[in-house]
Amino acid sequence: MYLTEESVTKRIVLSSIAKVYDPLGLLSPITTVLKILFQAICKDKNITWDDVLEDETAKSWKSALTNMKETSTVDLNRCYNPQIDRKEIRSVELHGFGDASEKAYGGVVYIRIRTGTLVSCQLVASKSKVAPIGGETIPRLELLSGLVLARLMSHVRRELEGKYKIDRVVCDESGWPKNTKFQGDNFAAQLPEFEEIQSVSTTLVQDEKSTIGELIDCQNYSDYEKLVRVTCYVVRFVKSVRKMKEHRPSSLELDEIELSEAEILWIKDAQRYSRAEPNFKPRKRSLRLT
Repeated sequence: MYLTEESVTKRIVLSSIAKVYDPLGLLSPITTVLKILFQAICKDKNITWDDVLEDETAKSWKSALTNMKETSTVDLNRCYNPQIDRKEIRSVELHGFGDASEKAYGGVVYIRIRTGTLVSCQLVASKSKVAPIGGETIPRLELLSGLVLARLMSHVRRELEGKYKIDRVVCDESGWPKNTKFQGDNFAAQLPEFEEIQSVSTTLVQDEKSTIGELIDCQNYSDYEKLVRVTCYVVRFVKSVRKMKEHRPSSLELDEIELSEAEILWIKDAQRYSRAEPNFKPRKRSLRLT
């Protein structure tokens, strides 16, 4: 790859970026800086393709150049974890994370492999893009990061399903479509393939554990009131992570509504458990339940 520290021009910067071959996005922390730098150069209409860059722009380029030279040779394992025997694998999960800033946005996917005694997490792929040159709001950029992450997660899952049995896929962008910042905004509906990606995102964050009994083991509590209070705090936490900070409850005290909702959850869980018992129908008739 051709890199130079002297007589840096707009043409050389673009040529250097184009020569980086990184299909998995493993060098995204470095290449993203180069893309942001090139975008800043393009914003200055007075800079032509062969003008020598000066001052702060040249310093930024030299700094990025130093980081790029340090990664001229990168050693990677062809196997995500060669120390693990495939026969010992108990579960394989994909974990995705997305975020955005004023200058760029993107997503990254990790694979989490668990055996009986070991848990291994390895980077699979990442994808980053610079923010539009005209500028965008942070909420919209966060939507775009969610879109990039959903696409990346879908691609990674499709490629790995033949090699691993994917037990679960977790995506941290599950809350942004319901975020109050986006309510009333038609921006998301204008995105290409929005409905398709939306369905992918819904699948990615789906969890098979849907009952309170599978989340909290009631056998660990001998006091019913304590069980209800713990349930309240668990439910409150789940609701809080889906809300903006200013809409979260400020008081730690539990109210009657929360206590009542927690009791209802356990009543419903007991009903589900009873229906699964073999003698449920005779008992239902004897108790005249509807």
